[in-house]
Amino acid sequence: MNMDSHFLLARRRWRPGFAWAFLAPWLATAASAVAQPAEPPAASPAPPPPRPAAIDPMDWPNWRGPQQNSTSTETGLPEKWDLADENSYRKRSDLGTRSTPIVMRGKLYVLVRDKPGTPDEGEKVVCVDAATLEQKWERRMNVYLTDVPDTRVGWSAVVGDPETGRVYAQGVGGLFCCLDGETGEVVWQRNLLEQFGTISTYGGRTNFPVMFEDTVLISAILVGWGDTPEYDNLARPAHRFMAFDKASGEIRWLAGTTLSPPDTNYSTPVAKVVGGEAQLIFGGADGRVWSLQPRTGKPLWNFPLSRRSINASPIVEGTTVYCGHSEENLVGSTQGAVAAIDATLRGDLAGKEKWLAYTLMAGKSSPVMVGDRLWVVTDGAKLQILDPQTGELVGRKSLGTVMRSTPVYADGKAYLCTNTGIWYVLKPQGNNAEVLQRLRLGTDQSDGSPIVSHGRIYLPTSEALYCIGPKDAQPQAGPLPTPEQEPPVEQDSQPATIVVSPYDVLLKPREAKKFTVRLYNSRGQLLREAKPEECAFRVEGPGELAADGTYTAPPRGGHVGALVYCKAGALEGKARVRIVPPLPWSFDFNKGEIPITWIGGRVRYVLEDLDGERVAKKLDVLPTPRDPNNKLGTRSQLFMGPSDLSNYSTQADFRLTEKNGRLPDCGVINSGYTLVIRSGDKKLKLYSWNAHDHRTSAEADLDPQIDVWYRLKLQVKQVEGKAEVKGKLWLRDQAEPQDWTIQMTDASPIPSGSPGIYGHSQETVFYMDNIAVTPNDEVAGG
Repeated sequence: MNMDSHFLLARRRWRPGFAWAFLAPWLATAASAVAQPAEPPAASPAPPPPRPAAIDPMDWPNWRGPQQNSTSTETGLPEKWDLADENSYRKRSDLGTRSTPIVMRGKLYVLVRDKPGTPDEGEKVVCVDAATLEQKWERRMNVYLTDVPDTRVGWSAVVGDPETGRVYAQGVGGLFCCLDGETGEVVWQRNLLEQFGTISTYGGRTNFPVMFEDTVLISAILVGWGDTPEYDNLARPAHRFMAFDKASGEIRWLAGTTLSPPDTNYSTPVAKVVGGEAQLIFGGADGRVWSLQPRTGKPLWNFPLSRRSINASPIVEGTTVYCGHSEENLVGSTQGAVAAIDATLRGDLAGKEKWLAYTLMAGKSSPVMVGDRLWVVTDGAKLQILDPQTGELVGRKSLGTVMRSTPVYADGKAYLCTNTGIWYVLKPQGNNAEVLQRLRLGTDQSDGSPIVSHGRIYLPTSEALYCIGPKDAQPQAGPLPTPEQEPPVEQDSQPATIVVSPYDVLLKPREAKKFTVRLYNSRGQLLREAKPEECAFRVEGPGELAADGTYTAPPRGGHVGALVYCKAGALEGKARVRIVPPLPWSFDFNKGEIPITWIGGRVRYVLEDLDGERVAKKLDVLPTPRDPNNKLGTRSQLFMGPSDLSNYSTQADFRLTEKNGRLPDCGVINSGYTLVIRSGDKKLKLYSWNAHDHRTSAEADLDPQIDVWYRLKLQVKQVEGKAEVKGKLWLRDQAEPQDWTIQMTDASPIPSGSPGIYGHSQETVFYMDNIAVTPNDEVAGG
C-alpha cells in the first residue's frame, strides 16, 4: 500500500496562542527536616523549612479561612464600595481568575492563567503584597496532557502552611508543588498524573490541597498501577486521597472511597477534631460524604447522599456535618439536597442522618453558618435560610440566576458575588437578609469566593482581582474559637494502625530505599516511629529487604512490582514498590503480560491473539457494578515510568478497527507531548495541550485505514531552552521514512515526562504492539 493513499500533503500548521486545619497543631509542631523524595528528584537540594512564625489569626491560609467554614472574626469591615471611587478598592486586571486567593504573612497568593490566548499559555501561582497588590513573584506551571479548556485553568486554589510560610498548589494538569512563600522557588513537586494516574477531564474539576500537621493532602480520581487486592486495586478508578510529607513530598499514605465512581469532583475537605477524634471530612465522587483519619487514611464513616459526585464542601459545627449537592437523589425523582450528619457515629450511616432536606440545589456554593442559621445559596442563586437543628426552611431571597462561589460571613455581614457578577453585602435579620449593597460588576463572572483578611475583602472574578478596603486599613478581630482538642495520647497507648512509608515508590535496579514505620492508636494519634526491634519486615516479589527496613531493588530486570510488609505485634502494614530500569525499553506482548507497573495499563488494556500474534487491545467498554456498559476511561492515557525522563523517543505499532463508520484515536506520549491519529478529524496531530486553541501544535492530513498496522514515532529534544518535537507515521511493513512527517518547536517547553500511550476507544477498539522507548542518541533516523 502506498503511503500517499494515507497522507495527503504532510502539512504543518502552527496555532497561535498554548488546610489549613487545626491551629493547635500548627502552634505546637516544630518544623520537619527535609528529605528528598525518590521520585522525582529535585533539581537542587531542598532548603530547610523556614523558622516557625507566630500564627496570625487574621491570615486566610486556605480558601475557606482559618476556621475552614468561610467565617471571620474580623470587625470594622467595609459595608459598601464604589467602582467609581478608586480610594475604596484596588484591582489587578491581569489577575482575573476562577480561583480563590489566600493571604498569609502579608502576602496574597493566587492561581491564574499565564500568557492567556497565546502559543505559550500555561498556569501560574502569583504572589503580591496583600495591601497594595504589588507583584512579589510568580511561578509558572505548564499545562499538558489534559482536556481542560483554558477558561477553566486555575480551578483549584493555593493553600498556605502558617507554620513554615510555604505554599502548595495543584495545577489543572496534575502538577503538585511546594513553593517557598518568600521567593516562589520550588521546594519539591510531584506529577500526580504520571506518577499516580490522576484523571484530568474537560470539566476542569481539580481538587484543593489541605494542610494537616506535618502533611499536605490532595485528592483526585486515580487510576494507578497494581490491579490485584494485594496491590490495593489501585489500577481501578476511585476517588482517593494522597497524604504527602509537607517538607519532602514523600507519600505517607494513599486511601480511597468506592471503586468506579460515576464522575470526578472537587469537594474540599474539613480537617479538624470532631467528637474527640481528628477527622478528614469531604464529599466523595461516589456521592457519599466521607470521614477518614487524616494521619492514617483509615475510614471512619460514610453517608450516602447523591447518585453522582458531590462538589460542594462540607462545614462542621460542633459534631454536626452539613453538606449539599445538586445531583439526582437516592430516593424519588428529585434533585438536590442538604444533609445534617452526626460525625460521632461510625460505619455506613445510611438512614442515620439528623435531617435531610430535599430539592435544595446546593451543588456548587458551600453552606455557611450565619449566626444561628444555616445559609445555603443554590445553583440558581437563591438564598435558602435553614434552621440547623431541624432543616426547616425558614427564609429565602432571590439573588440572581447562577451561583458558583461561596459567601463569606464577617463583621455581622455576608459578602458574596453571583456567577453573573452581582455583588451583595447582606445583613442577617433573623430568618431574612437585608441588602446593604447590590453592585453589578459589568462583565465579570465569579467562580472564586470572596475572602477576608486584615481589614480587607478580596474578590476574584474573571476580569480582575479586587481588594476592597483602604490600603492603610486598621484591622480588628475577635479571638478565634478554641478548636476542640483530642484526648491526651497517653489515654490510648495501644497501637491499632501501622503505616509504612513511603507508601508508593519507584526505583531503578540496585536502587535502595529505607522505609519508616509509624504506629497509631485507635483514634489515629501518632504513638511513635517503630523501633527496628519491633519490626518484622518481609518482601513479596523481587528484591531484598534488610532488618532495618531498607529495600534494595534487584540488579537486573524491571517493570515489576514488589510489596514491602512490616509486622509489629499483631499489626501489619505494607508499601508498594515499582522497579523500572533505565532506557532503552522494548515491549513485545508475545513474551509476557502487560507490565503491572504501567499507570492505567491493565484495567484498560487486555492481551488478545490477532493473526498469530499476542497484542494489546484497548477496551471499548469498562464494566462497573453500577454500569455494565460504562464508557468512562475509554478515553485515557497510560504511563510507563518515571516523570523525570527527557531526550528520548517513543515508538509503537497501532491497528485500528471500525464500528458503525467510526474509528478510534490512538498515539504515543513523550515528555508531555502527544502524537496521535485523530480518526474523526482525519489528521495526525502533535500537541501538548489539545483542548487549547492557540497552544503551540502541528498537524498533517491523514486518511486512516482499518486492519493495517501503523508505526508511530515521537522524538523530543531539549535544545537551548526550547523543545524540538518531531513525529512520523508509516506502515509497519515498509521501511522507516527518513523525513519527519510533522514537527514543531515549543518555546515554553515541558522539560521531562513519562513515556506513554494515548487511546480513545469509546466507539471501537484498537490494537497495539512493539513498543520501544529509546534515548535519542540511540535512535536511527533521528
